[in-house]
Amino acid sequence: MDRGRTDGSGARLATGLALAVGVVLRWIDLGGSAPSADEQFTGVLARSPLSALVGRLVDQDVHPPLDYVLRHPVVHDGSTLWLRAPSAVLSCGALLLVWRWARTQGWFGTWVVLLTAVLPFFVFYGRMARMYALLLLCGVAAFVLAVGWLRAPRRWHLAAVGALVLVAAAADNTGWSLIAGLALLPGRRRDPEAWRWRAAIVVPAVVWAAAWSPSLAGQLGNGTGQWIALADPQQAVAEVGRVVVLFYPDGAPVALLAVAVGGWSLHRRDPVLGWAWLSLCAIPVLATAALGFVAPVLVARSLAASAFGYVIALAALAEESRRRAGLWPVVVAVLLAAMVLPSLVPAVRYEEESGPAVRALAASVSPGDAVALSPDFLSHVLVWSLGAPIDGEPVPGVTADGVFTYVVGDRAWEGRLWVLSHELRAWRPPGLVPCEEWSRPSLEAYALDCFARP
Repeated sequence: MDRGRTDGSGARLATGLALAVGVVLRWIDLGGSAPSADEQFTGVLARSPLSALVGRLVDQDVHPPLDYVLRHPVVHDGSTLWLRAPSAVLSCGALLLVWRWARTQGWFGTWVVLLTAVLPFFVFYGRMARMYALLLLCGVAAFVLAVGWLRAPRRWHLAAVGALVLVAAAADNTGWSLIAGLALLPGRRRDPEAWRWRAAIVVPAVVWAAAWSPSLAGQLGNGTGQWIALADPQQAVAEVGRVVVLFYPDGAPVALLAVAVGGWSLHRRDPVLGWAWLSLCAIPVLATAALGFVAPVLVARSLAASAFGYVIALAALAEESRRRAGLWPVVVAVLLAAMVLPSLVPAVRYEEESGPAVRALAASVSPGDAVALSPDFLSHVLVWSLGAPIDGEPVPGVTADGVFTYVVGDRAWEGRLWVLSHELRAWRPPGLVPCEEWSRPSLEAYALDCFARP
């Protein structure tokens, strides 16, 4: 039997199985866990009339509108499954694109598909109702497009990269790191094809910047993005390494070393892939990390558009070890498993502290009760989960600055108040006393208290 043909058949079978595993991981129990506070924020804004969306983004957010527009048709019934479904679709689209590109590249392609399928960062953000699944798709598409253009330029590459620039910029501000990487791709080339590539990137980028810059200026002044701290060396290593180890940042140094060795191996194996990796992953990631020391930008998810480069580097490391004799294949396989598997189950089953808090509140309130949430910038937690009015409503004698309030049902307030407070800003209402015969539930980041008129 032909050994090469057997190896090729085995690689194709393994690649197909990896694809199936990845699809299952993105859809299994997709609506089972409560949405996080960020996801609920997505749902509330995505339910807004499209005519009002930009104004609300300017007042309350720091992101462009595309992800909210994509979810707008499916979020109106309050279903967590439908809220997250667009992310799962986009994430599966990225996985299918990886499979189509890698299926003819032997065992290296199998490693690429497998790591894309199971890397917890891809699974976690591929299920989350935020814009990161779209950025992951953009990163995969950019890499595949860049490699195709470097090997054999075609005119359709120019139209495709122009469209990709618009999508990445409209998806999230971190999409600009991907755009910068695409612009770096021609290097020092001065041939007409290289200039056409640059023009195909610059023109749509300028068009989007001109259209969105007035709204961006308003967003920069609303203060909602200031929670990210400036980076220090330890934090920078942890956040950059989370793309591999996700929930276990102590493993970030080893993960980054593995990525660096894999990138070096990739360049030796295929200089075209190596240059695409440098342009679209290594340089943008290092630039974002450096920027994080002077601006509040560095968190792991800000690297989503470059995350496919981690996959390519780790796949190159795995393939290099497979070709070697001795214990190297076992050592690298154990290393990859140790980095990936601990975060995989939490990536699928993750639930933020707001889930138990909202369930406890929903089980306690009755029509005629008032609800107060502190701080008020978390009001979307109640708007999405409990149907609170988007702007709240005053409760006589209770309303306070920085506190979101409303009355449950159609009745007037009957004197009982439920206060849901985040540890960021606890609040107690003046003039009310704790409810009698009520046991405060044990919650982690939130506290639920009951008060009533004396």
